Amino acid sequence: MASARRFHAAACCRYSPHSNTTGTLDLVELRHFRIGRVIGKGAFGKVRIIERRGPDKPTYALKYMSKEHIIKQRAYRNIIRERQLLEKVFHPFIVNLCFAWQDDLYLYMAFDLMLGGDLRFHLGRHDRLPEAVVAFYAAEVSSALIYLHSRKVIHRDVKPDNLLLDLQGHVHITDFNCACYLEDGKAIISETGTQGYMAPEVYTDVGYRESVDWWSLGVTLYELLHGERPFVANSVEELARLVKTEPVTWNCETSPEMREFVLGLLTRSTSRRLGCGRHGPLAVRNHALFDKYGYDWDLLVAKELEPPFAPDPTASNFDARFELEELLLEEEAPLVAQRRAHRKSRRTSPTASNAADGTSSPPNPMARELAVLESEFHMFDYLIFERYTGIVDPFKASVGDPPDWVKCVDPPKLTPVEDEPAPSPAAEPVAAAIPPPLPRRARAASASMRRVASTTSALRDVVVGLLHRGSNASSMNGSAAGSPVGSNAGSTRSRGRMVGLRW
Repeated sequence: MASARRFHAAACCRYSPHSNTTGTLDLVELRHFRIGRVIGKGAFGKVRIIERRGPDKPTYALKYMSKEHIIKQRAYRNIIRERQLLEKVFHPFIVNLCFAWQDDLYLYMAFDLMLGGDLRFHLGRHDRLPEAVVAFYAAEVSSALIYLHSRKVIHRDVKPDNLLLDLQGHVHITDFNCACYLEDGKAIISETGTQGYMAPEVYTDVGYRESVDWWSLGVTLYELLHGERPFVANSVEELARLVKTEPVTWNCETSPEMREFVLGLLTRSTSRRLGCGRHGPLAVRNHALFDKYGYDWDLLVAKELEPPFAPDPTASNFDARFELEELLLEEEAPLVAQRRAHRKSRRTSPTASNAADGTSSPPNPMARELAVLESEFHMFDYLIFERYTGIVDPFKASVGDPPDWVKCVDPPKLTPVEDEPAPSPAAEPVAAAIPPPLPRRARAASASMRRVASTTSALRDVVVGLLHRGSNASSMNGSAAGSPVGSNAGSTRSRGRMVGLRW
């Protein structure tokens, strides 16, 4: 019963180990973090580096989304589903959820920070990747997919953009906005995912299950090796026809094992597709490709195998456009810490009263959706309880032996932390530390923090210089100040350390 109670508390954890002046626990809030630079941008918001206030100063990736925007886009149910799903999964090759909270304007989710960039970034700078590198990514992503499918979760959006590297070179699956749970005996019928990576069965009325993730992985590996996807078309209808009928052509030099592995994932019949059918994930783990490179799956999951490529820790491994936009374009509402209105006032009727003159303001047209977000987007703090969902019987919930951290199920002792002043509207410079995936978090190395901070500062100095030069030219001959910035925006390249390989 104790284990069951601990697991229930972990799944519904809403309190944070921050203390106020009275010594009682506070909910996690933005004021507990320092806000850093933008490293990504999605359909509903941005991703920033944040640093935890306190002696250890761990860093995370903060994804924040405007409530108004996601309600207008009718995406608030998807965000709630993603938040609830991320609470129940945890794996070394997944970008795991660390914190979740909300204020009156935004929804926040803080994740493991991955400073190595996504595979789309690296593919764009190297055209195609060596086979040894692709084989290593195939093994780590396969490990994560096997885990997700064992938890009855399908991702439905595996692609280079959603595969992030840490600075050691390990790959992690991110962006669970399209993910969903599988019900026993039921197929899913919806065209969800990214065109070009969706499996043939997605375009039919038959429905699908875990098979779609293995097809998407096959398309991703094919693209990493060839520099392009196996099927390209100018319309969705033409693309669907190619995916369902055209044979896959192989135009690059690889080992027979790699060719067999990728084409096995791109088999149209779900009963014969690699990862599906009678042998399921065992056919993936026991494939000749991984025997060729001598991968030990226990060492792989423990991250004790050295990746064949590691991103340059002194370079910014993110698209420079994100930071350029941050410098050139001012946000409508700067991200600042704010205390929430009283909960009781937010749960009253949609028509708010004006205490000054006794009149009522117009009803909020989004009142119902805001109430749903308030009640269903729960707070989360990984520091309170161990979140491993196989707590009752970890041996059945794990692939292979459970890792050491499964045994750490007791909540940590809470140390009071005094409140610090809220950060100013301008983003404070945050040193991009390198925390390993949960729960093995190491303190950041100060030298690494200074290197990344200096890189960010140098980029900002270049942009400011370009703006100054462009504004002078504009006053003389009418040229646009943004032109030189645009011409240099794509010049940043990442340099990586290779182990026995060259790109």
